[in-house]
Amino acid sequence: MQPARAQVTLDIELDSEPISGSLSDRDGTSHGFSGWIELVSLLQAAATTRASEPDKPLALVEIAPRR
Repeated sequence: MQPARAQVTLDIELDSEPISGSLSDRDGTSHGFSGWIELVSLLQAAATTRASEPDKPLALVEIAPRR
């Protein structure tokens, strides 16, 4: 049996301080982040959502407004 997997696309703004960018789910919905804690929170939400309901679109709340 294959383990459940989540696929996301990570777009990082180079030379940003703190780290910032966006994480997109498989449906192309973009979720902005600013800082390591927000990035890790988005990754955790992606892993949790996919593990519990693999057919459900990634349901993340945008933590930081996109700049």
